[in-house]
Amino acid sequence: MKSLLAGLTAALAIAALATGAARADTSYSDPAGDVFATNPAVVGLDLTAVEVSNTPDGTITFRVTIANAQTLPVLGAVGVGLDLDKNLDTGDEGFEAFALYVRDPFGRESLAFQRWSPIDGELVEMPTTGMSASFSQGVFSWTVPRSKLLDTSGFAFVVVSLVFTPDLVNFAADIAPDSNQLWVYDLVGLAPPPPPPTLSASNPTGSPPKPVAGKRFTASVVVTRSDTGEAMTSGTVSCAVRVGTARVAAVGRFRGGRVQCAMTVPRNAKGKMLRGTITVDALGASVKKPFSFRVA
Repeated sequence: MKSLLAGLTAALAIAALATGAARADTSYSDPAGDVFATNPAVVGLDLTAVEVSNTPDGTITFRVTIANAQTLPVLGAVGVGLDLDKNLDTGDEGFEAFALYVRDPFGRESLAFQRWSPIDGELVEMPTTGMSASFSQGVFSWTVPRSKLLDTSGFAFVVVSLVFTPDLVNFAADIAPDSNQLWVYDLVGLAPPPPPPTLSASNPTGSPPKPVAGKRFTASVVVTRSDTGEAMTSGTVSCAVRVGTARVAAVGRFRGGRVQCAMTVPRNAKGKMLRGTITVDALGASVKKPFSFRVA
């Protein structure tokens, strides 16, 4: 598998020179009879056509037509390389994702998927959950959710076929497109994202019930989302707390299904009002809840 992936990367690097635009939901063509082979005895897979489409929910489908093979030969593969940001100066030789469909020496067919990791500085193997792939009647099909492609709205791409000899020394390859340009596909007709839910906060409570001068105190609320009614457990919490005109340092956090502002009450605050505001930002929405307690 690693040898095939290395071969695909090398083939894609040859093609990664420039990009050319095309409209969405487009068919792309590649000349017949343009397979390159390191040995004339190796019969390659001749790519002749590619179709790309997407659904409103962002599911993308590639259909690659092979003119000279109804089934995928042993040690044969069809791959798709994607420049997800249309910038050849980023990723691995310009590519942020690779999909490779392979038939191994035992006749088993499988899909491998790699995506660029900025942390690792290389392409890393990723789960293929949510994807489907097949090779039937001379057509390779690959369906992938947009979320697996970093929610891209358009990408440049290249398609490659590979057939290796059993010793993995010689191979035949067809790279499409033939020109020094990549094909470009832009998604269309995507359903608009749902509006962010509104957030609401419960009445504040204290722990202990009343703040005590010089002691630790926590004010907390439960923040729920309008679309599911579930309590929020992540987001950004900020706290603004005062006793009179003096600021009180407080730490905002999620804990035990509640949003908390934890602090130490000033020693000289006995009998005064402790006032503050808990602010939560999450899911593109925000909610503020004031609180006030008399210090014991």
